[in-house]
This record gives sequence, structure tokens and C-alpha cells, in this order.
Amino acid sequence: MKPVAKPQPFPAGVVKMAARTPEAFTLIVILDGYPYLEIAETTAPRFKRALEKWVAAGNVAQLKGNDSVRYFVRSEDKPLNEVKF
Repeated sequence: MKPVAKPQPFPAGVVKMAARTPEAFTLIVILDGYPYLEIAETTAPRFKRALEKWVAAGNVAQLKGNDSVRYFVRSEDKPLNEVKF
């Protein structure tokens, strides 16, 4: 997971979903314009384990060919960042 070099503006759906989610660590995926909350955890170690399981389950590979997919991560120290896998 790496930060996106030139991020586009955050979609309103991602910002609203991040604001409504109480957990400090989240992974939000935009697919075809719709936001999906994929992972929500309260601690960094639990988020890391959940993210590793999510990637290992092939979720990134299934979405890789789709150009309309964007990934956003929220953590305690970074409010919202777009990342790529």
C-alpha cells in the first residue's frame, strides 16, 4: 500500500462515510462511484492484520483490472489518504 502521487479530490461519499465511522482505522473503497467500507478497526495492529487478510483473500486482485477503483485509508494520525496497492 503506497500513497497516491497526485491524488484527485476526495469524493463526497468517502468523506461522509469516514465521518460516520467511529473506528479510528478504516479502509474505504470506491467502486464505480459507490463507497464501500471494507475494514474498520479500533487499533493499528488489528487494522494491519485485517488488511493483510483482506489482501490475501484476493480482494485487490479482483478489483485490479477495474480503472474506476480507488482506495482510501483513515488512521489516527492521517485523517484520510488515497492509497494504491
